[in-house]
Amino acid sequence: MGGWAGGEPHQVVLKVVGETGPPLPADKPVCLMGVGTPHDLLGAVSRGIDMFDCVLPTRDGRHGKAYTRFGGINLSNARHANDPRPLDEQS
Repeated sequence: MGGWAGGEPHQVVLKVVGETGPPLPADKPVCLMGVGTPHDLLGAVSRGIDMFDCVLPTRDGRHGKAYTRFGGINLSNARHANDPRPLDEQS
């Protein structure tokens, strides 16, 4: 299922996934396309989605964006150039 453009609000995506997923065969894997933020992925998994196909994680990684439990971090910023600390010091 899918075809999301990437700009839809989180609650809209999860509402549609929650309504569309249950009629699909339970013994077949379900792939969601166009959804790639960590928040959306977790919400979709909790609604039965098995696989994802989205350019967002690759694009974000290519442009130096990393995700933490506190949100996104732009690793291209100069302050990260020589910082050896982990992105999340509590994990």
